[in-house]
Amino acid sequence: MASNITQDDENTMKILIATDIHLGYIETHPVRGDDSFITFEEILKLGVKHKVDFVLLGGDLFHDGKPSVNCLSRCMDLLNRYCMGHGEVNINVLSDPAEIFSFSANPMVNYMNPNLNVALPIFSIHGNHDDPLGYNAKCSLDMLSAAGLINYFGKYTNLQDDISLVPLLISKGNTRVAIYGLGSLKDKMASRLFRQEQVNIMQPEEPDSWFNIMVLHQNRSAHTKDECLHESYLPESMNLVFWGHEHECRIEPEFNATRNFYVTQPGSSVATSLCEGESREKKVGILYVKGTKFHMRPIPLETVRPFIFDVVDLATEYRDKPSRTMKQGVQAFLEQRVEELLREAEGQLTGNPKQPKLPLVRLRVECFKQEELFNTVRFGLQFEEKVANPTDMIAIKRPQAPKKIKVELDQDVFDSAKTESVLHNVEELVEKYFNDCEAGKRMQVLPVVSVNEALAQQMKGDLSAFDIVIKKIKDKVVKSILDKGIIEEDEIREELEAIRDTKNGPENAEQIINEVRGMLEEPRENGGNADEDTLMSINDEDPFAESTSRGRGAKTTRARGRGRGVARGRKVAQISDEDDENPYMDEPPARPARGPGSRGGRGSRARGAKAAAPSARKTSPPPSMNITRYTRPTQPKPGNRIGSFFDDDSD
Repeated sequence: MASNITQDDENTMKILIATDIHLGYIETHPVRGDDSFITFEEILKLGVKHKVDFVLLGGDLFHDGKPSVNCLSRCMDLLNRYCMGHGEVNINVLSDPAEIFSFSANPMVNYMNPNLNVALPIFSIHGNHDDPLGYNAKCSLDMLSAAGLINYFGKYTNLQDDISLVPLLISKGNTRVAIYGLGSLKDKMASRLFRQEQVNIMQPEEPDSWFNIMVLHQNRSAHTKDECLHESYLPESMNLVFWGHEHECRIEPEFNATRNFYVTQPGSSVATSLCEGESREKKVGILYVKGTKFHMRPIPLETVRPFIFDVVDLATEYRDKPSRTMKQGVQAFLEQRVEELLREAEGQLTGNPKQPKLPLVRLRVECFKQEELFNTVRFGLQFEEKVANPTDMIAIKRPQAPKKIKVELDQDVFDSAKTESVLHNVEELVEKYFNDCEAGKRMQVLPVVSVNEALAQQMKGDLSAFDIVIKKIKDKVVKSILDKGIIEEDEIREELEAIRDTKNGPENAEQIINEVRGMLEEPRENGGNADEDTLMSINDEDPFAESTSRGRGAKTTRARGRGRGVARGRKVAQISDEDDENPYMDEPPARPARGPGSRGGRGSRARGAKAAAPSARKTSPPPSMNITRYTRPTQPKPGNRIGSFFDDDSD
């Protein structure tokens, strides 16, 4: 990459690159609705001002797959205003338009259309927001292409076979650029295609004399293994990879030493999420290419709404004052912090008359106590005239529970233990497994004997045996460590090993069994065993209470009918504290006495339902329930094709 290739001559190609413009994002918002259109207009103005040869977009021109009529109208108006005219186009498209734009209604470059006057050509792939869908796989870019406003390329809809990436070949003087566009795909699909070499790079003749650009719109961050497209999957024949979809601005080319190419990530021109990456300064770039060498010139955007992002950790930054409640103190503290952020946002004002003045503010508050929580919407509304997003200005983040360490079962040891002919029950299998498995998979605190005893008790019907034994042994070990004053991690680990070695001895087996049985015989907080815990009421009120609805159309009843008083057509049972042996009634309760106001409203009896007749037979209790194949260049690339160039030139 060179630093002095900025001169305008017949051999230097100038390309304005931008991506993720998201036209129409919250376009109906009274404050932020125009942000995307204002910035898009600035980008087009920059193209005209710097007299670039063409604009290259990396996808997501629109925020919605089906943009509104208002959004389409404003977009087409801007394209007509800044891209159409009698200006001279100094580039030549050498590719076969019928092959590059085969899916277009007019398979040709728009500036070659005799019916149009194009001064600033735009080439674009689609993103994940404006990707093809529906009948014939059309998208909003197809409409702009049919109108002759942009040149839409990189559309591949048949993914059953290998993809052959045919480059868009453009020349200016003796500089030749091959642009390989690939519109947005599902990340797993894109990852699989490149990993299995199902993407064929179609190279022109004399491939080393071309400057190769790949335009993508995929996840770059490795959220999971296949939820992104790894740079290592991309072909080495590229000189520059133009990465769309990621909104954080990293427009300065980053060199990938493994694949020997550069990556530029312009980021979005409008903040569509209030995250830290979006708060970075928004930029576009002018890419200068001469021969096989290039230079990137970042240009900050002046009409982007100011955005400040900050994080507050109440545990370390907030000091409570006894003169007020915790909630009041936290809110007063955060009010001061927001005022500081507003003063900081003033530094992002550029002086451009079209730049929105109200800033975006996102304060992520990390809370650890319940009493620190407050109504974030109500808090934000007091800054309604100072920020553009008062209702979502504060984001509360609660600490996440530490992830549990998952220990995989040693299948070989387990299978070996199962085949032992001397084993007679499950307890012996458990003991055999933990005695034979490697040290890292053995239990560190629980004795194997205690696990077996809890298992035996649970098989006898005590469904909470495991939970109780684990909790009580853990509490006992923690208390023992605290009583000894052990605080260092190494000492704690040594103490745990000593406890494990002591408890797992065969001479202690009977003692541990008695301890476990004693734990299970202790009174429990819920006052009953696991079987009793499974009895649940439907709501907080008595689920068997009588219906006492009064008047017509009472809200407490749904089905309609002419019944009076108690709802009919269902069995009614009452549980009394005095009747422990059989809580189910012999007979339904007596009907309430009639009188003024005692009539049941419509709906107190289901239509068509029969009244429950008294029966001498007892109601039965409910039954018990068990809870590129791509082609790589055959010859190595010439040395120093990207490094320092124009070494013999001076600024």
